Amino acid sequence: MKLNDLTIEEITEFADSPAIFQQGQHCYDNGAVDQFFMSGKGIKAKVEGKTGQYSVEIRSGKGNLTPDCTCAYSGKVCEHIVAVLLYSLLGDPEEEDEDEYEEPTMMVVPHQGIPIAPNILQQLLRGELHIEDIFELIAQEERRNNVIPFPNSKKMTVAELKQEIQAFFEAVQGEEEEAGDDFNDSFFGLSELELPDLNRLFNQVKQLTLKEQIEVLWYVVTSGNLIFSRTGTVFGEIEIAEALELFAHRVQGLDLEMPQKEVYLNSLIAAFDWPMFMNEELDIALKEAMDLLCSTEEELRYAIATLESCGLERNSGKWVMDAYRRLGDEQNFLRLYEENLERVEQYLMLANYMGEVQGDIPRSIAILERWIAEHTPKTEDNLEDWADLYTEDCPYTNELLTDLTQYYYEQGDRPNLYRIFLLWLRIDGLCPELYEKIKPVAVALNCWEDCQRQMHLFARDDAEVLATIYLKQKNWDAAISLAEAPGCPIPVKQAVASKVKSSHPKVAIALYNELVHHYIQKKTRPNYQTATKYVKLIREIYLSSLKSPFQWQDYLDDLQQKYSRYRALQEDLQKL
Repeated sequence: MKLNDLTIEEITEFADSPAIFQQGQHCYDNGAVDQFFMSGKGIKAKVEGKTGQYSVEIRSGKGNLTPDCTCAYSGKVCEHIVAVLLYSLLGDPEEEDEDEYEEPTMMVVPHQGIPIAPNILQQLLRGELHIEDIFELIAQEERRNNVIPFPNSKKMTVAELKQEIQAFFEAVQGEEEEAGDDFNDSFFGLSELELPDLNRLFNQVKQLTLKEQIEVLWYVVTSGNLIFSRTGTVFGEIEIAEALELFAHRVQGLDLEMPQKEVYLNSLIAAFDWPMFMNEELDIALKEAMDLLCSTEEELRYAIATLESCGLERNSGKWVMDAYRRLGDEQNFLRLYEENLERVEQYLMLANYMGEVQGDIPRSIAILERWIAEHTPKTEDNLEDWADLYTEDCPYTNELLTDLTQYYYEQGDRPNLYRIFLLWLRIDGLCPELYEKIKPVAVALNCWEDCQRQMHLFARDDAEVLATIYLKQKNWDAAISLAEAPGCPIPVKQAVASKVKSSHPKVAIALYNELVHHYIQKKTRPNYQTATKYVKLIREIYLSSLKSPFQWQDYLDDLQQKYSRYRALQEDLQKL
């Protein structure tokens, strides 16, 4: 049995006995149900009983209803539960009675669509009233009844409007099931389908009293949440967002004060726990509705206390944080802001505020260090994780590391300064400027050898930069180690071989030889010619630096023999 599809027959069977059902019906008819709240999770309400007010809760899940009442009845389904179920199906009996016995009044509708009673029209024709007087009378009537007339349209009851809301969401779900995998998860995927139009419903709602409007608008929200609980997909987000906005405006129209307003605030507060509101558009709509309802400090304080007592989640925490800001409660605002830090720019903003505005430098540095502790990889193993970290928030990451570098430099804290330099290396890669900064610190801390290993590891595509640094400083051993490493880029091998051919001729020959074989394997005439250029450089080293023509001849003979079938290459080699 589902709350959305209840019938009188099902409620009768659900009651413990026919007598209990009759008592519940009598309870409902007498208007005993109060503070009624319905969501996708179930129903909560208060019911006036013989000895006081009872709390009723009916939880819905997996097609079953789990009822609970605080009365002394020892059975399962008491009269108060029956009364609440009837209320969910039939609406407020007092409001229905007003509609049922309201004497219809004949209306004359002028071209502008404003209903005018016959007696007023006669006074106008006799000249006893001016048109301005009529508009004032209409405005007074609207304020008295909280009704906005809608011409040329049959007034729908609350129950009929709820049926139309159900039809809208059920049709959406049916189209999803029929479309299957081709269905677009967004509601916009249904734009070309013939579905019930909730715009007409919103127009019809205007004809109801404020309390009826609130009931119907909230039913749109709970119905959307119900279909989300079934499908895991948000449908009708535009309509749900509009219903939330109208709901908040209509509640404000009641001009209630606390604690009478609590029941409506509780409805929105409970919605923060609904998974449907993880949807960005609906999350914004919910928070805007809360902002509108919480128009006084008392209402803000109540909403904050209620949400915090339930345990703040991501979206509710952000609303409470903003509510503290609206109250001017800086201490609690900063507390929640710090608890909800996510992006690197948020850490920077808070750190700058604490340092520049509050003058609390240690706390500012602690906030920046917290980002490092919580968001940087714990090991060096996965180089892609470090690269991704830089790519996501490049400017802010640089700014954060710059602030820390400056602080530790001013403090003369070499260990932390070196740690930040290594982080910069891992996140941003190597550049000549960073090399110049990190080397003296690493040497002073006796960890230069490990620092070079880190630079080799995190050079990534900047091996050419690293080679340029080593060669500029005539650090031949480091340059050779880089060039001999597996996967070293061709330009690096070429640059290193060219620079070390005098000091390390055999190393240069080995590097040039790798380049010779690399280009020969490409098997095209232009590449053979490039390989031959490197063979010439090898010949120069053998003859000029090593003074060993026999070794050169041996090298050339071996090369020609190895590639004896490469006719075009042989032609180029024979010209040497």
